[in-house]
Amino acid sequence: MNLTKRYFINSDFYSKIILLSTIVILYRISSVISGFQNGMAFSSIPAGIFLAFTKIYSLHKMLCSIFPEILDSALKTVLLCYNFHNDFHQFLPFFLQ
Repeated sequence: MNLTKRYFINSDFYSKIILLSTIVILYRISSVISGFQNGMAFSSIPAGIFLAFTKIYSLHKMLCSIFPEILDSALKTVLLCYNFHNDFHQFLPFFLQ
């Protein structure tokens, strides 16, 4: 068998075509089974972006309302651990006020 450069180029080209065809066929089969519609998917992108921003905004408002409590609790925990670990018990009441 004569293995020339052209043979390898053609076989690589055919391999890419077969791979691409397999991906397209599997996509079509799975979209038919699941009822996926490209038009609906692309037209719902703006609604999805709007939903993401509204969720992020509501999460931001919630976190801003409870963040001071979380920060205070975390700071107290860190100071407690630091004081306990380094045996600085005389400073503990000062930091927890």
